[in-house]
Amino acid sequence: MLWNWYTTDACFLSSSWQIAGPGMFAGTCVGVVCLGITLEFLRRCAREYERYLAGRAADAAANLPTVAELRPPGVAPPPKDEQQAVAVTNSHVHTRPATFRPNFLQQLIRAILYVLEFANAYILMLYVKRVQTTVKV
Repeated sequence: MLWNWYTTDACFLSSSWQIAGPGMFAGTCVGVVCLGITLEFLRRCAREYERYLAGRAADAAANLPTVAELRPPGVAPPPKDEQQAVAVTNSHVHTRPATFRPNFLQQLIRAILYVLEFANAYILMLYVKRVQTTVKV
């Protein structure tokens, strides 16, 4: 296996981005490291945004009325023997688990983060593929 040490006249992403000298090669390497850092930053932003949305949904679900709060004012509380059952069921009123559905703006922000993340990863993949083609077997 031979490694290509000649980086002059190598192309990075397109034929217009041609490495003309050692300085341009070093700048390309620094740029690739910055792309990797940007990719991880975008992933972190997407995770934090998902946590933020999940936290807001959990807060909204916590503010739902309980069974006791839904009882009309004129209705008497249940007898003593049923109070334990009511205490157990006095949690939030749900017929099924609450699901979170993002609105249009939230989904748009999620989609933009995903597209930026995917594009950045794709450019890094192209660079890795380019580096692999310089290795002779």
